[in-house]
Amino acid sequence: MNTIAERLLKCFRNAFPEIRINEIPRASTASLAAWDSVTHVVLLTAISEEFGCNVAPEDFEHLVSYGLIAQYVADWNGRFERNGEIAPEDLDRDRSAEMIAPTG
Repeated sequence: MNTIAERLLKCFRNAFPEIRINEIPRASTASLAAWDSVTHVVLLTAISEEFGCNVAPEDFEHLVSYGLIAQYVADWNGRFERNGEIAPEDLDRDRSAEMIAPTG
């Protein structure tokens, strides 16, 4: 299982293939010319699909940076993220769930 941060980075990389992965945590509508209204919808749709959450249309206008989107996804998942990374206690919980998850 990938962490929230890894999955979110994948969504950003798909929407913005031209930026370096280390630049993504600082990405925003103000810093990326490629982040236009169409790309914004594509990005938020990809995030909705990846995380199984429905981004409310009224939230679209507020989700204008990686940091804000990471917090939104973390809140939706009931996690606590710090600087785009999952808190150690949440990562441990994810690993524990993987160890006891039934195999199919």
